[in-house]
Amino acid sequence: MSAEIKEMKNEHIDEIKGLLGVDNKEAAVVMLSDMHASDIGRILTALSEEEASEIFKLLPTERQSEVLLEVDERFRKTLISSITPDELIDVVDEMETDDAADVISELPV
Repeated sequence: MSAEIKEMKNEHIDEIKGLLGVDNKEAAVVMLSDMHASDIGRILTALSEEEASEIFKLLPTERQSEVLLEVDERFRKTLISSITPDELIDVVDEMETDDAADVISELPV
C-alpha cells in the first residue's frame, strides 16, 4: 500500500473518530457509504470494538453483509455480537450461499 493511500485511510479514520467524538454516528455512516467494503472493514478495525459495533449497527443490511466478509474471523465475531439474531439472519440472507455457510460455520453453537 502506497504511503499516500495509507495516509488517506488514516485521515478517514481520524474523521470517523471525530464524528463519533461529537456523537454524530449518522454522519460517519454517510461518510462510509461511498467506500468499498474492505475500506470500511479496515476503518472499523482501527476503532474501538464499541465504536466499530455502533457504526456497524447503523450500516444498511447489505453493507453489513459485505463488511463481514472483509474482516478477519475474530473481528467478525465482534461485529456479529453487536446485532440481534434476527438482524444477523437478514445480513446472512444478503450473502452468496458459500459465504453465508462460512459465516454460519463460525458461529458458536
